[in-house]
Amino acid sequence: MTPFVPLWYRFVNLRRKIKQARQPLGNPVESENPMKLSTRGRYGARALMELAKHYGEGPVALKEMAAQQDIPLKYLEQIAIILKGVKLIRSVRGPFGGYALSRPPDQMDLLEIVEALEGPLTFVHCVKDPSSCQKVESCAFNELWRTVSMEASKILRSVTLADMVRMDSEKKSSLLSCLEEDILSGPASAKSSRRSSQGETGVQSVSSPRKGSKSRRTFHP
Repeated sequence: MTPFVPLWYRFVNLRRKIKQARQPLGNPVESENPMKLSTRGRYGARALMELAKHYGEGPVALKEMAAQQDIPLKYLEQIAIILKGVKLIRSVRGPFGGYALSRPPDQMDLLEIVEALEGPLTFVHCVKDPSSCQKVESCAFNELWRTVSMEASKILRSVTLADMVRMDSEKKSSLLSCLEEDILSGPASAKSSRRSSQGETGVQSVSSPRKGSKSRRTFHP
């Protein structure tokens, strides 16, 4: 026979289970997604690409970088401190001062940039720190996550800032050519459509009599 359980006890027990389910599992650091780039990583990569565009032309002011890449200036100032600390950029003082890359763009890969701003690139926390999980030695997924992390690092290491500048230029050139084609083809297409509509109207006016006109009849004696 099932023992009687008061309704209030069931309600309290249910609330306790819901509260436990809502709590994060393990260390809060482990529940984060290390592979997701933060705003700092994305903004920092774009800022460095802007500096790569002007490499050899002198320093670029933060205000100009922020305007060109649509980055909040206050946020970019904090990112610049980090990038300067890891010696990816250097500052130039004076009325025409600003920031410049510390090395040529073809000698800076994206993996170095991402890890400078985000830390080690790993798919899960146990790949970065095996001591955080007791199942690392016997876990088959740990090898999979490690492989994914290594492949992602390999791809980012193969792409330099010079490559990103070239890709950015190609995308903007392609977009500009598409806009030019739309602008040039716009008036021509409008004229052709007007001509076709006028032709259709002319045919209709000839084939059909005007509204309200009486048809002429011919009588034969």
